Amino acid sequence: DSVIATYSAAKKTVDVRLEAKFVKAITGKYNLVVCLTEDSIIKPQKDYSKNPETIDKYVHRHVFRAAANGSLFGETIATKVTVGEPIRRKYSINIKDDWNTKQLAIVTFVTDATTNEVLQVQEQHVH
Repeated sequence: DSVIATYSAAKKTVDVRLEAKFVKAITGKYNLVVCLTEDSIIKPQKDYSKNPETIDKYVHRHVFRAAANGSLFGETIATKVTVGEPIRRKYSINIKDDWNTKQLAIVTFVTDATTNEVLQVQEQHVH
């Protein structure tokens, strides 16, 4: 399996190319979810167990920024899978000006759409 995520400053996009292969034959509904995250965002955060309650420079980790393929539930990729048959996808995600492009990553995962069980996860930092 491979995920390549490239930032284009000229287009202000992250372009994603991925290829995945199932290692065993399966039937059922399976979804592919492709998310963009940003790490180490320093912003205020409330902590009601502290005094004062606001932590001014809290480090937010792995913050969801966008779903590349439409929703948090992803898209259906298979109902019947042949071993080794590749699933290929390309996506382009628009980047907002206040996002730190050096802290972006693509997180991809495959779920069983019936049970919501996550079968495989991969993270790739954007280059």
